[in-house]
Amino acid sequence: MRVAGLVSALEEEFFPDGRFSSAGAIVGCTFPAAAAAIRRAIPRSPIVVVGYGAQAGNLSGCAACFSDADDGAIVNASRSLTYAWPEQPGSEDDVVATIRANTERMGSDLVAALMSRQGVAEPLSR
Repeated sequence: MRVAGLVSALEEEFFPDGRFSSAGAIVGCTFPAAAAAIRRAIPRSPIVVVGYGAQAGNLSGCAACFSDADDGAIVNASRSLTYAWPEQPGSEDDVVATIRANTERMGSDLVAALMSRQGVAEPLSR
């Protein structure tokens, strides 16, 4: 929270007009309540969300890092997307298909989590 306070001060000093700041933070999503507290402390700063997937972070922790307008965060997921097959892949096409499917599922799940926190029903195209 000390670092969030410093980032917030930068928001105010360099972006007093209410725009999104270019000073941001890297925030773990493994503890959703802590992530939400950090977002409240830096409402106009971008957040890079780490810890999703292989590090046991969850969708509620990711969603907590987004602003009330459902923006302001980038979720990083590496191992959970690129090493998601249970055994040796059969071909390069299998690897690409697995990464694509996992990325699409993560995106859809994140959209659903953001919509859920806003009290909106899930999208029909899911």
